[in-house]
Amino acid sequence: MTRLEEERKELEAEEAQLVVRRQVRKRVVRRLITERQRQLMQVFFGQWRTTVEKIHEKRLELMKWFRKLTEIKPGDVFKAWHAWMIKEQLERAKREKAEYEWQMGTLGEELTEAKAKETKLEKDLDFCTKEKTRLEKELEDTLAAIHAQKVPETMEVIANMGQALSYIGTTAMGNIEPIIKEIEDAPCYQKIAKMYWSQKEEDDNKEAETKKIQEEAKLREEREVKRKKREEREKKLREKEGKLCEKEAEAAAAEAKVQGEEDYKQKIEDSEGELKLKREEMDAAGIKAAKRAEAEIRKYYSDKQKARAKKVADDLAEKIRLYKIEQAETEISWHKLRRENDPDHSEEEVAEALEELTHNLPEDVVLQRWVKYHLRRSTRGGFGYRRKVYNYHDDLRDGVSYGVLMKRIGANVIKEEDGNMDEEIDPQVRIDTMMDQSGRLEPPATAFNTRGHILGQDTFLNAAFLSRMMITHSGVKMEQQPDGEIHKLKEVYADIKKRWDMARAMISKVRRSEERRGAKRRE
Repeated sequence: MTRLEEERKELEAEEAQLVVRRQVRKRVVRRLITERQRQLMQVFFGQWRTTVEKIHEKRLELMKWFRKLTEIKPGDVFKAWHAWMIKEQLERAKREKAEYEWQMGTLGEELTEAKAKETKLEKDLDFCTKEKTRLEKELEDTLAAIHAQKVPETMEVIANMGQALSYIGTTAMGNIEPIIKEIEDAPCYQKIAKMYWSQKEEDDNKEAETKKIQEEAKLREEREVKRKKREEREKKLREKEGKLCEKEAEAAAAEAKVQGEEDYKQKIEDSEGELKLKREEMDAAGIKAAKRAEAEIRKYYSDKQKARAKKVADDLAEKIRLYKIEQAETEISWHKLRRENDPDHSEEEVAEALEELTHNLPEDVVLQRWVKYHLRRSTRGGFGYRRKVYNYHDDLRDGVSYGVLMKRIGANVIKEEDGNMDEEIDPQVRIDTMMDQSGRLEPPATAFNTRGHILGQDTFLNAAFLSRMMITHSGVKMEQQPDGEIHKLKEVYADIKKRWDMARAMISKVRRSEERRGAKRRE
C-alpha cells in the first residue's frame, strides 16, 4: 500500500508539472503569436505606406506630364487667332458680296420701275397740262357769265335760300343718325323666330341630344379615370420609394457609423500617442457619420421625387395647354357646324313667332324661350351645352346655366382673372363670378338678387334678374357683317354727311361774301 501511495503521489506531481509546463507553453506561444502579429502589422503598414508614397509620386509625375501636354504656347495662340481672323474676313467678304448682289438686283428693279413711272408721269403731265388749259378756259367763261348775271337782289335771294336749305339739311342730317342707331339696335326677326321655335327644336332633338350627352359624359368619365389612375400610380411609387429610402438610409447609416469609428481609431493611431481613445468621442464620430450618410440618402430620394414631380407638373401643364387649344378648336368647329345647321325660318314661321311671342305666350314662357335660345347655342368645356331649364329656381341653383348664359351675352366683360368657370366646382364661386360679370355690363344687370337668392331658389328674383338681362342685353340684335346692309348704310350716310358739310361750307362762304358786298354798297 505504501508503494502504491507513493506512485500515486508521483503521478499527481507529474500531472501538476505537466499542467504548469502546458501553461508555460501557452504563454510562450501567445507571446510569440502577439510578437509575430506586431511584426506582420509593421511590415504590412510599411508596405502600404511605401505603396501610397509611390502612387502619390507617380500621380504628381502624371500631372506634370499632362500639364506639359495641355500647355498653350504663344505660337499656337497666334496661329489660332490668325486662322480665325482669316475665316472672319472670308465670311464678311461673302456677306458683303451677297449684300452687294442683292442691292444691285434691287437697284435694277427700282430703275426699271422708275423708268416706267417716268413714262407714265410724262403722259399724265401732258394730260394734266391739256386739262388745265381746258379748265382755265371754262373758268374764264363761267366767271364772265356770273359777272354778266350778278344782280344784287338775285344774290340776296340765293343767300337766303342757301341759309334756309342749310337749316333744313342740318335738321334732316341730325335725324338720320338716331334712325340708323335704332336700325342697328333693332332685333333680328330671324333670331326672334329661332327663340320662339327653340322649344320645338329641343323636343325634336331630344333623343339625339341625350345620346350626345351620354357620349360626352363617358368621355369626361374616361378622363377622370385616367387622372385617378395617374394619381394612384404616383402614390404607389412614392410609397415604394419611401420604403426603399428608409431601408437604404438605415443600411448607409450603419455602414457609415462603423466607418466613422474606424476613421476615429485611425486618427488616434496616426497621432502617435498625442490623442487618447475615448469611447464617447468614438461613438459621437460614428453617429455623426451615420446621420450624414442618412441625410445624403434622404436628400437623393427627395431630389428624385422633386424632379419627377416637376416633370409630371410640366407634362400636365403641356397637356392642359394642348387640351385648351383642342377645346377652343372644338368650340369653334361646334359653333361653325351649329350655324350651318341653323337655317333661317320662312316668313310664315317668323309671323307666327312674332304673333305668339307678343300676344299669346305668357311672360315667363317668353323669358324661358329666350334662355333656351342662348343656352342651345352655347358651349361648356368644349361641348355643346344641353342642360334643360324648365323653371327659375332649382334649374338655376348651382349657377352653371347662369355662367354659360353670361359667357354668351357678356363675352366682352369677361376678364382673364375671372378664371375658367367651365371647370369651377364650387357653386358659390361660380355664382359670385357671374354676379361680378353682370355688374360690369353696360348698363349693369345687378341689384335684383344676390348669391343667397340664387342658392335659395328664389323664383321671383331669378326671373327678375333674367328679365333685366333680356331687356338690356337681349343678344338678338342684327349681326354687324362687314358687307351687311347696315354697314353699307353707314358708309352711304358718311359719304352724304361729308358732301353735305362741304355744301354747307360753300353756302356759308357765299352768304358771308354777299354780306360783305351789301355792307360796301350801303357805305
